[in-house]
Amino acid sequence: MDKQWTPLSEKRAENEQEAVLIIEKLRGLTSKKLREEFYNPASPSSYLPKDLGVSSSALKKLKKLISELIKSRDKVLVYGDYDVDGVCSTAIIWEYLNQLGVSVSPYIPDRFTDGYGLNQDSLNRVLEMDPEVKTIFLVDNGIVAHESIQSAKSRGIKIVVIDHHQADGKDNTADVVVHSTKVCAAALCWLTTIWLEEGDSVLSDSQLPLVLLATIADQMELLGVNRSLVFHGLKSIAKTKRAGLISLAKKSSIDLNEIDVYKIGFQLAPKINAAGRMDKGIEALRLICTKDAKRADTLAEHLITLNQNRQKEVESSLELLRRNIDPSQPIILAHGEFHEGVVGLLAGKLSEEYLKPSMVLSLSEGVYKGSARSRNGFDITTFLRKSDMFISIGGHEMASGFSIMESRLAELKDYLSVADYSPVQRETVYDLELNPAAISLDLAEKISLFSPFGAGNLEPIFMVKSLKVDMITPMGSDGRHVKVRLSFGQAAAFDFVNFSYKHLYKKGELIDVLFNISINKWRQKTYLQCIIRDVRHSSD
Repeated sequence: MDKQWTPLSEKRAENEQEAVLIIEKLRGLTSKKLREEFYNPASPSSYLPKDLGVSSSALKKLKKLISELIKSRDKVLVYGDYDVDGVCSTAIIWEYLNQLGVSVSPYIPDRFTDGYGLNQDSLNRVLEMDPEVKTIFLVDNGIVAHESIQSAKSRGIKIVVIDHHQADGKDNTADVVVHSTKVCAAALCWLTTIWLEEGDSVLSDSQLPLVLLATIADQMELLGVNRSLVFHGLKSIAKTKRAGLISLAKKSSIDLNEIDVYKIGFQLAPKINAAGRMDKGIEALRLICTKDAKRADTLAEHLITLNQNRQKEVESSLELLRRNIDPSQPIILAHGEFHEGVVGLLAGKLSEEYLKPSMVLSLSEGVYKGSARSRNGFDITTFLRKSDMFISIGGHEMASGFSIMESRLAELKDYLSVADYSPVQRETVYDLELNPAAISLDLAEKISLFSPFGAGNLEPIFMVKSLKVDMITPMGSDGRHVKVRLSFGQAAAFDFVNFSYKHLYKKGELIDVLFNISINKWRQKTYLQCIIRDVRHSSD
């Protein structure tokens, strides 16, 4: 069967210089100024409120409020969320207010008892825990918590919202609202502290690694301010003194001096997220804030165990739900008694597998709690908000969380069945074809200058034709991976690595390959690394 490979550029690069020029053009780097800004991102602390659409008057109100809190010593609660962004946002504002002398405590809601964001039950719960709380900072939540905010204000409590989720068009009646969808919540919290200090917070350097984690975990587009945050954040995390991050990295076999977006997104962030998914999100906050190395080791080991449990839960649930979904529908819907902590992950897996928006619902006591994941070009949260069947709903274009009564499941199915969504074609997009003779360590070093890679700035994918398979070497304890030596004409041969490969390689066959080229550092030595993304027979 033919494979549909679509190039972004029709031009074949004959050498390293041509390859770089084509990639720059594909990324819109068409002037000296744009290239300079891309390769040398400005300090993230140099961005102004207007750059993110943040109200200067809101910041003035917040500065005045904090000054009053310092003098009054009234109790303050920072109410966050249980994912990486929410935990890091909570840590940033909690540490900042505490350093200023505010009487402040953090609160990470329990996914299973509190749910997402401030609601009436969770508001009652936190006020029962401490009736003297006079101000609540809602971070990474709150932009649509209208009823809960009104309820809190009716009890004489002041509310500050610092959030990046989509607003719903209604007026938010919080005392202060700092809102932008251009960055994750942790970045917005961090920048807010810098703006309040008129240039630089005392804690900004120590907190930038937290912004890095959250920006990557929330899959923000790594352009503009987000590129700056990650570019400089990767440098800052190598120097971090946070015992929890040091311990978690060490126990994950990650050298913080060689960390990258992939290692954060697929190795560190899932372990931090695992606390809120499988246990208590407050455990993740304790990890990133502790100054005790032994305590950090204990917490890191706990999160690693929780993540292993999470992986097992996802795999077993996927096997079950694949047998009970209708892939012909415009939006994939799966429902049952799934672990609430993994429904978002399951929805994401289905969306990737079926190339459609997907949602997974978990039933408990007559109420479905659901999570949806979308595909590019379809705003899932806006689509769902057009219906009034939901008890609660929040999120952004690519992801949504909601709850709905069990009795309305049939209504939801009908609503989804007529969704106006065009499925994504099963095609693989790559940047450009490359002359095999241009493959070199020098090219890999030039490509590395385009990093950090991630959403909005994907790692370039090259295509080369008619490579001959010279040698096949299984890799890994279970042999799921393979190293393939490929040659072209009389030129040198190179080793390509194929993780979780599906192509059955045969010695002597000619193949076309899609691959990334990068630098692999191991034991203070630098190697060329070619990672295969797809393979087809040259005759296809």
